[in-house]
Amino acid sequence: MALAILLGVLVTVNSGLLQERINSFVSRWHYSPPPTLIGQQFHWAFRQQPGLFGKGLGRATSITRHLGPTKLVTTFHPKLLYEIGLLGCLAFLVIVTSLTFLTFKAYCCVRDKNLRVVGVSFWSLILLLSYCPHGYPLDLNPAAVYYWFFAGVTLKLPEIEQGENNINNQS
Repeated sequence: MALAILLGVLVTVNSGLLQERINSFVSRWHYSPPPTLIGQQFHWAFRQQPGLFGKGLGRATSITRHLGPTKLVTTFHPKLLYEIGLLGCLAFLVIVTSLTFLTFKAYCCVRDKNLRVVGVSFWSLILLLSYCPHGYPLDLNPAAVYYWFFAGVTLKLPEIEQGENNINNQS
């Protein structure tokens, strides 16, 4: 309740700033709608492919621009397609889909209410980062580290629960 009141006061006090941010978002959306941008980048990446294997890692990554010519690709999956090709992109999708499925199974095995809340929140992060089309969620250090850390913790949740049960039974 207090949070709702605080947010209401902040919106009222900063209504000009909020309207400016909304207008900026709408103008950026109209200039380059995300579905159109993603479609154009997929089309471009498919046209650039000489075969099934791509141009090589780092060829569409801005940090490697000092090492040679690079292309700017602002969406993750077309970037993967350009760098590692169709086979690599499919392999990546198989890996993240398998990981998402296995972490979901691990979360579903947990019976403790508190651990289930932790499990569903970690699994949601894994799901979002696995298939996020815009930006480079798994190329950036904090997001990539969190992704693999939370995937590991989620996969270990059944063992964590079993360890807690053993400790509670011994007490």
